[in-house]
Amino acid sequence: MQINKLPNVGRMRGAHAQPGQSWDTGTVHIQYTDKKDALHELSMSFPDAMYLLNILKGIQKEAGFQMPEE
Repeated sequence: MQINKLPNVGRMRGAHAQPGQSWDTGTVHIQYTDKKDALHELSMSFPDAMYLLNILKGIQKEAGFQMPEE
């Protein structure tokens, strides 16, 4: 199995959710710049994005970091 290596993120630029006909057909697009300021976009299905969010929230909780208050 090949794993794609993404460039190191320099700065997050934003994200956009593109809805589909149902919850599992949408797409999430994430834009970021690398350390050399080149723009990249990562696209994934909505369920995959929610799975990634769940993993990241687990890491956050395990590490003891709190989300900043708005």
